[in-house]
Amino acid sequence: LWGFRLKQILGTRNNRTKAKQSATAAHRNSKKQKQKKTIQQIAQLSSNLESLNTIYGNMLNAMTK
Repeated sequence: LWGFRLKQILGTRNNRTKAKQSATAAHRNSKKQKQKKTIQQIAQLSSNLESLNTIYGNMLNAMTK
C-alpha cells in the first residue's frame, strides 16, 4: 500500500515538474514572439520615417525653386 502511495506522490511531482517546464517553454515562446513582433514594428517605423524624410526633402526642394 505504501509503495503504491509513494509512486502516486512521485508521479504527481513528476507531472507538476513537466507542467512547469511546459509553462516555462510556452512563456519563452511567447516572449520570443513578442520580441519578433517588436522588431518588425521598429523596422516598419524606420521605413515610414525614411519615407517621410524623403517627402519632406522633396517638399523643401520644390519650395526653394
